[in-house]
Amino acid sequence: MIASYEGIVLALLLLEVHAFVRLGRLVNRLWTIPSRPIAAATFQSGDLLLFGSNPLLQYALGSPFTHVGLVVVRKDRAAFLLHLHPTTNEVAVAPVEYMVDAVHRPIKIPLSTPKLVALAKRPFHYNFGTWKPLFYRAFKDSLLFPLLLPAITEQKGAFSCAEYVRWVLGHFGIDGGALPEDYSASNPKTLVRWRPGRRLLA
Repeated sequence: MIASYEGIVLALLLLEVHAFVRLGRLVNRLWTIPSRPIAAATFQSGDLLLFGSNPLLQYALGSPFTHVGLVVVRKDRAAFLLHLHPTTNEVAVAPVEYMVDAVHRPIKIPLSTPKLVALAKRPFHYNFGTWKPLFYRAFKDSLLFPLLLPAITEQKGAFSCAEYVRWVLGHFGIDGGALPEDYSASNPKTLVRWRPGRRLLA
């Protein structure tokens, strides 16, 4: 659900033709990704789940993806998403069966489940500062500038969702990215580790 402020700003932004076209292309890219029922998906520890739920962030990032997390699979084959969320100071854990409309990118060689779980136990703080330069770059030509630029301060030692994923992958010797888009199939580097994604349907 988009907050009232975000909804008003988005409505005003869409009055600008270039913004309308940009968002249209991003949404189209998301909806042209092949899909499969979530019940038919097979998960492994280290799989990626990519989300695109915030139109303002989609516009600022120039990507349909605004959030990313890692899958961990227990011995009983139950699969969960590990992800850093802005509302918490810890890694959130959620069953993957609720992740409808996420894009699932299967990893080619699974990661260690115990190590993923151990890395998730340390306290984390969400870093909103990651988005500040992206907002400035995306909206600098907008008629609404600087209305679209919230006050954002960077937290030392904090992570965004993608920076958390990069930090975890670094412990496995994998070079990750700092933005959700870095983990999409449009980045050739990630095709070395992960297969192209499919959008999960109910």
